[in-house]
Parts: sequence; C-alpha cells; structure tokens
Amino acid sequence: MGFFNKVTGLFSLGLKGKCEDSILNKIVFINLICFAGIVMLALFSALAFYLGDFMRGILSAAVALIFAGGFYYIRKTHRYSTLAFFNTGIILVFLFYILISELNAEYYLYWLLIIPVISIPVFGSKRGVYISFFTLAASLIVILLTGTEGIAGENLYLVLTRYVGAYTGLLLISAALEYFHNSSLRLLEKQLIESRNEVKVKEGFISRLSHQIRTPLNNIMLIGNMANESNLTSEQKDMMETIMASAYTLLSAVENITELSFDNIKKEPTEKIGFNMYNTVSNTIKLFTYQESSDIEFNFAISKNLKNNQLIGDPVLVKQILINLIETIIKYKTPENLSIGIDIDATYDTDDYTDARFIISTDHPVSLPIGLTGLPDSQMVFPADDYAGFINISELAIAQKLISQSGGKLETSFTSEKSLVFDFSLPFRRSFSEKSEKVQSAPHTGKSIISHEKVELKDSAILLVEDNSINQKILMLSLNKVVKRIEVANNGKEALDKFGKSKFDIILMDIQMPIMDGIVATRKIREVEASLNTRTPIIAITANALHGDRETCLEAGMDDYISKPFNSEDLLLKMKKLL
Repeated sequence: MGFFNKVTGLFSLGLKGKCEDSILNKIVFINLICFAGIVMLALFSALAFYLGDFMRGILSAAVALIFAGGFYYIRKTHRYSTLAFFNTGIILVFLFYILISELNAEYYLYWLLIIPVISIPVFGSKRGVYISFFTLAASLIVILLTGTEGIAGENLYLVLTRYVGAYTGLLLISAALEYFHNSSLRLLEKQLIESRNEVKVKEGFISRLSHQIRTPLNNIMLIGNMANESNLTSEQKDMMETIMASAYTLLSAVENITELSFDNIKKEPTEKIGFNMYNTVSNTIKLFTYQESSDIEFNFAISKNLKNNQLIGDPVLVKQILINLIETIIKYKTPENLSIGIDIDATYDTDDYTDARFIISTDHPVSLPIGLTGLPDSQMVFPADDYAGFINISELAIAQKLISQSGGKLETSFTSEKSLVFDFSLPFRRSFSEKSEKVQSAPHTGKSIISHEKVELKDSAILLVEDNSINQKILMLSLNKVVKRIEVANNGKEALDKFGKSKFDIILMDIQMPIMDGIVATRKIREVEASLNTRTPIIAITANALHGDRETCLEAGMDDYISKPFNSEDLLLKMKKLL
C-alpha cells in the first residue's frame, strides 16, 4: 500500500489539493498510461534503430516525446480530457500506420484491444464506448480494404472473428466495471453527504442552544458586576456574589456540553481547490438520475464562461447544497412527473473572482409545508433564525445555513403556477493561479491601509451594532461612563448607513441579526474602506462561541472577537488595544 501511495503521489505531479479527487484520479491514470507508453515506445524505437528501420525508430521516438510533453501540459492546465483525446488519437494513428505497413499485421492488430480498457475509465462509459466502437469499425475497414499481407487469406476471417470477439468482450467487461465503480462511488458520496447533514443538524441544535443560554447569561453577569460596584449592604453583596458564582457554574456547564459535543462532531476544514462547475453539477445530477424513478427530469444550463473555466472553491459544498435542495423538491413534489431546472450564471465576473448565481426551479407545484414559516405563499424565505423550518425541513435548512456561511442568501419563492424556485449565489475565485497557491476567501487590495490616529478610550466614538434591546441597554450602561459617544444600530444595514454618515473610532458588532448579519456587514464596511484607504477597528461581540466562529469573524475582516458571556474589563482592554 505504501508503494502504491508513492506511485500515486509521483504521477499526481503535485496536483493533490489543487483539483477534485475524481479529476486527480484520472490525471494519475492518464499519466501512468503515458509513462507505460513512453517506456514501450522507447523500446520500439531502440529496436527499430538496431534493425536499421530508421523511419519506424524516428516515429516511435517522436510519439514518446509527445507523450512526455503531456506531463507538462497537464501539470499546467489540469485539462486531462484534452490530453487524453489527443494521446488517444496519436495512439490510433500510430497503430493504424503500423497495421497497414507491417507484414506481421495480426500481432499489431491485437494491440488495439487496449483501447476499450483505457478509453472507458478515462472518458466515461458513454464517450468511451463511442471511441471503442469507432476504433473497432475503423480497424475492420482497414484490414478488409488493405488485404494486409501479414494475415493469410484463408485465415483472415478467423483472425477477425477472434479479434472482434476479444474486443467486444473487453469492451463489455470495461463498461460493466466502470458502471459498478461509478454506482458505488455515487452511493458512497450520497451517504457521505447524508452523514454530513446529520452532523449539521446536531451542530445547529447545539449552536442554537448555546446561543440562547449565553445571551441572557451575559446580561446577568454584566449587571451583576455593575451591581457589585454599587453601594450594597454586606447581605446584598453576599447574595449577589452567590448569583455570580451560580452564573459562572452555569457557564462552565455550557462550555463542557459544547466541548463534549464537538469532540464527537469533528468539523471538516473547508477545502478550496480547483474544480469545474459543469462537471460538479453534472455529477450531482447523476446521483439522482440513477436512483430516482423516471418521473424526475433535469434540465441543466450553465453560462459558457463558467462551463469552460476552472474555479477555485469547495466542490463538496456545492454538491451538498444542491443535493439538499433537490431532495427537498423530491420529498414534497406532487405525484405527477416533475422537471427540475438548474440554471447557473456569473453575476459578478472579474479576472480573479466570480459570483455564480444558481436558480433551481420546478415546472409543477411543490407542496412545501409553508405554514411552518408563517410567511405568505408569494414570498417564502427561510431566515437564519427559523429553527422551526430547521427541524421540520432539515435538508432545506442545512442548505440555507451552508449558503449563509459562504456569504450568500437562499431565497425561496413560488411562481404564479405555484412552481418552486430556489435562488442563491456563491463566490469563487476565477481560476487557479501559480502566484496564489493559498486561496483567500475574499479579494484584498494591494494598497497599504492608513491607520487612524491613536485615540483615548474616553474620547472615542463607538458604534454598537446589536438587535436585542436588552443587550443594547446593558452594554450602554457598561460603556457610557468610559467613552465619549455611543450610537446604536439595530442590524447590519443600519450599521452601514450610520458608518457612511458619521466617523467612529471602533465598532462593536453582533453576528446574528435580521436583515443583514454582522459577517456581511463587516465585509461591506471593509469594501467601502478599501476605496477610501482607511480602516476602523471592529470587535465581534457574539454568543457564537463554538469551534470556528472566531476564525469566521476574523476572516470576514474583524480585528478581534469576544464571546458572551464576557467581563466588561476584558472588552475595555480589547478596545484600548485597538484604539
């Protein structure tokens, strides 16, 4: 097994982690075939030169050099399909040339048996079978028309019968192996997606529970600290200290539950690699076309610039979102035949980045349980906090969460005919670039950032972005005495409006808010600042305190992070440091 891994690593040409595993496997397979071809052609060439057949020797050496050049081509472009077609054509031309010119034609005729064995795993069942049949027909025509001398007349049809029988048998075996291999992979992939969905459900429940406990617990602790600093009697102080001790005990219990749960729920890191959107979506559709009944049809359309170019992102995430949305449609579809349309277009496109917009629609009504959302039929949208929908329509809620975490928004609506429409966008890097081995999640300008002048805490202007009125009140009570001015925004959109009208020295940003959450608001603020060449410190104040939440905030452009419940002194220290 160790030797096999070493060989695989050698023929992957350093592309592991830079393209999808399915593509990488085909690249390794093609490179192995090319290497075997180079070795055999080199031997043919040496033997031909030794026997004085310089034309055959030069031709064999030229084909070997072409195969060797394929290593460089596939390393730079990842276009394994183009290289495979080209090399297959070269092999066929070379073999047919020898078949026509060689006296011992029967020996070289059997070399054509490698075509179905190679073409079906490389090109897939459909195209591989076409190429194999074309090769079989062409070889029979060549033999019958040329009347090759190497095959005696009385043995010609016997040789062709053996050849056709062996060729057809290898073709059927290769096609069957490819079918069972693909079926097994699709089944495993769907099971993997389903297991990830189960993890997401558990993770969402724990995250929601943690958030619901941490927010009021934070208020208890802040008020308790402020009360301890007031003129309390010794008896009142003793009771307040008991309350605070109980609050810390409850916090410890929440932390223990979270840690224990997430020890069992291992979050996999998002892997951003090179992939082709058309192939990824096509393979996802195949998961359903091979398993669902004939009453489901798929109509897939993708813009040319997305179909022909490589993107950098997480193809597994794309598959998981599409599987969840399609399974939601199938789960609630009416008994009649249903056509599912998948349209993908680039809404924002530059040399480096693109936003892919996905529209998934049905041609017949889908009976989603709308009453769970409490929204009208005409515009049903699943907000981030709708955990009734999360429990009852888990596939749809997981898709919504995945899209939201990626910086997009899932909009669910119905047409006048009650047909269902899912609409969302996902950001991707435009194409793989050697100059950017490590992929960043958002574009960064090359300009230097002008930091604002040092400001004392007592002279600072603070923008507090928080949707909960009780949290607003408590934070303002904590900060009013130590800062010059505090303004409150109830959501990310209000924060953007206030940011555009007034100058603030620091922003305290909540994460989960209606209309626009803190992650999106931070990204938009950073976009505005990039054009102005300035930067305002942003601290995330959130009850999201699970694994990866801090990294998500910092990746969005925030400068620091504090989770609820927190001590007001800790917050003030972070503010002083950034100011």
